[in-house]
Amino acid sequence: VTLFWVANNLANTAEFNNWLINDTYEKYLELEYNKAIQLGRSESEAQSYSKQMANKGRVEARKLLKQVKEKRGY
Repeated sequence: VTLFWVANNLANTAEFNNWLINDTYEKYLELEYNKAIQLGRSESEAQSYSKQMANKGRVEARKLLKQVKEKRGY
């Protein structure tokens, strides 16, 4: 919890995984946007590209979390 700066009430809960996925999405969104701008893309292109890339990661994370939950039976 301390490592990720998460509120203590999320510790050891299912909501922690959702929080972590969303936090990672937001950070990845910003990183991809900045990368796209540095590569010379317009603001609208950078926004579109960063949303596409960050969403791809979020979808994959949710898919993997679902698989883990199914394997563990919860």
